[in-house]
Amino acid sequence: MSRHARRERGRLELWRRGQVVCRLAPGQRTMLGRAPAADVVLTHPSVSRLHARIIWPGDRAAPFIEDLDSQNGVALDGRRIAKSAELRDGVEVLLGALA
Repeated sequence: MSRHARRERGRLELWRRGQVVCRLAPGQRTMLGRAPAADVVLTHPSVSRLHARIIWPGDRAAPFIEDLDSQNGVALDGRRIAKSAELRDGVEVLLGALA
């Protein structure tokens, strides 16, 4: 599953197929996965129930994404991350089979 992250004026937007699916501001977090409990539900079978979390601590200039020990991983701009990584403006976030 592919997403694009864009930071703009103190907020993060996650885009999918040309539409914003989530907005985050400093001090917020969001969960990505297949489970109904996820904030952003992704139905692809290669996405784990609770696949990744995006966190933006209020004391940091940028948010970061954390892989929650998913089966198929997380990649940023095609490069798989080990555990967590900062989200830069315009980065493509790949989850599951695409990672």
